[in-house]
Amino acid sequence: MNTLADKIAEEVRGHAQRPALAALAATLLARLAESQLHHLGPDAVSQRVRELGIDRADAAFPSGNVLEILERGPESDVDHALVAALAVSHWVDLPGARRAEVMDAWTDRALWLETQTRYPVFAFVDRLLEAHAADAYWEKVGERLLAARADTPAEAARAAAWCAALRGSSSSESARILAKVGEEASSGVVRQMAAPAASGGASALSVQGRAGHAPPGGARGVLRLISGWALLEWLWRALAFVASARRDVTLQLGDAGVEVLASTRLLGREVRKARATYPLRSVLSASREVRYPRAHLLVGAVALGASLLVGGLWVAEGVRTGETYLLMAGGGLVLLGALLDLGLGVLPFGRRGRVALRLDAGGNHRVALVGADEARVDAFLRELERRLARAGE
Repeated sequence: MNTLADKIAEEVRGHAQRPALAALAATLLARLAESQLHHLGPDAVSQRVRELGIDRADAAFPSGNVLEILERGPESDVDHALVAALAVSHWVDLPGARRAEVMDAWTDRALWLETQTRYPVFAFVDRLLEAHAADAYWEKVGERLLAARADTPAEAARAAAWCAALRGSSSSESARILAKVGEEASSGVVRQMAAPAASGGASALSVQGRAGHAPPGGARGVLRLISGWALLEWLWRALAFVASARRDVTLQLGDAGVEVLASTRLLGREVRKARATYPLRSVLSASREVRYPRAHLLVGAVALGASLLVGGLWVAEGVRTGETYLLMAGGGLVLLGALLDLGLGVLPFGRRGRVALRLDAGGNHRVALVGADEARVDAFLRELERRLARAGE
């Protein structure tokens, strides 16, 4: 079902005079936000219209004539939405460097317009901008939130509005940014505001990661290595990295069940989005696999073994021939191997906290992701288990 924002966005995209009208709306709303006024006088609007040379007949939309709306002042939600949509669409017409500068300024302008007026600027970011441009805008909002304070009611209100904008976005990148804010924001209050919430409105837990399965262990893992299949997988990942290709997956618990948001990105652009909801009764299993990076331990063990073997041979040869330098070299090599093994064993190379998660909802509905935060996955599984138990009562 199309919303008002969808309808207005479609009207704006297809209008022949959109660039000129978008420049007008963006200029007037920017002046409104920077002056912190709730409306501009008709004289200011008329002067700007004359400067741009816009004909009144060219400003007609199915939802109304934007010049008439601006001159008399927006009255309805439709009026406010049309002007806001035009202002956002103006960013499309700007060159790259200028667009980044303007979008940075509009993080604060949009915040003021959203909280102090009825202009729904945030609602049109995903609808009118290309995916990479919308993601760049949300990234700027995230940067504001990471450094935001919430020591006063005004500061808290600003942070809450930005969090609401990210949560209302349809982009999976926004979910990732919000999760990052929830973990890394300098203010504890802001971190709590960014705590994940499901679309149903109830508080929920979510997990973000990349689509993929954890490598199998045991005999299957050995077969995977000696067959060359692991090498092919590594080559495929290398190609995906070069092409900036990835598929991000978010699992979140909502009122309707388990919601799955997936986004496929190529060369930094979102090329496909998908959303699915699985009722709790369809969930057959959910599990996670902890993957600690242990390569450093293997390297240490191999280094120690090699140093004992080679160093031992040198020491034995030194004893037999009486060559002092062989005794010193052999002893030094054994000592070096032992120190390397000790150092790799005690230094924190293995960063705890990244796991794989699998969810089976029956049939072909299986979701697997890797690189998820272990604490979030554990909390997600505990909450899922609690809800499943409650649903079975």
